[in-house]
Amino acid sequence: MIADVFKWKFDANELWSLLANRDEVFPHIRGRKFIHEHFGLFVQMTIAYVIVIFSIKRFMRDREPFKLTNALRFWNFFLSVFSIYGSWAMFPFMVEQIRRFGLYGCGCEALSTLPSQAEYWLFLTVLSKALEFVDTFFLVLRKKPLIFLHWYHHVATFLFFCVTYPTPSSQIRVGAIVNLFVHAFMYPYYFIRSMNIKLPAKISMAVTVLQLTQFVCFIYGCTLMYYSLATNQYTCDTPMFALNSTFGLSLSYFVLFANFFHKSYLQRGGKEKYRSEKKVN
Repeated sequence: MIADVFKWKFDANELWSLLANRDEVFPHIRGRKFIHEHFGLFVQMTIAYVIVIFSIKRFMRDREPFKLTNALRFWNFFLSVFSIYGSWAMFPFMVEQIRRFGLYGCGCEALSTLPSQAEYWLFLTVLSKALEFVDTFFLVLRKKPLIFLHWYHHVATFLFFCVTYPTPSSQIRVGAIVNLFVHAFMYPYYFIRSMNIKLPAKISMAVTVLQLTQFVCFIYGCTLMYYSLATNQYTCDTPMFALNSTFGLSLSYFVLFANFFHKSYLQRGGKEKYRSEKKVN
């Protein structure tokens, strides 16, 4: 896999075929194969993303910021619709998964197939993590502060989805649903703010609390699986690298978001200092 990072491969025809799929059943095996075979390209994209955003930040240092008001509104509206509809499309799978396997099974049961609609939206969700890189370009072009949490979260989440999506574990599926659900609240909030509509400070706090809550849930779920495996109570079909990655990332996200919450809302003077940093995904 390391050697693949230095290879260039992009099958545009296969990608279009998957995106425009009109078959009754989404070809999930092809979707997983596409993500797996293009992992090197995705790593190259993330490296380019980091280099470009910091290059733009340096380039903009002595220049006037772009406003990009209408473009930002359109972007937030697009991601709002995507997240809301995706949550609605995948929510029935979440309910059925909990009903059949319980909370433990949500992270451990191997799934060879999912409902076609859920499989399609899962594939779109993985790809959307790359699209969300655009958030950062709005920040640097508008000369807003670029904090570590913002770009680290984008890079780590995208690569995590790309690595774990090809596996049969349901952990990535549940994680994608929860992530879409959080974004279904987050991006509409950003859209409303981009329309210059003032919202109560409690709304902003609630969005960050919702983000923190998902990480707490992931950490709790991973801890439960670790305990069950250590005591031989259950078996788990989730690969250990996926379980460890989920736990490690969730823990790092929780620490960073908790620090952001403290500085933004609890620390004296934090609200003004971090007002422009609130757009973290």
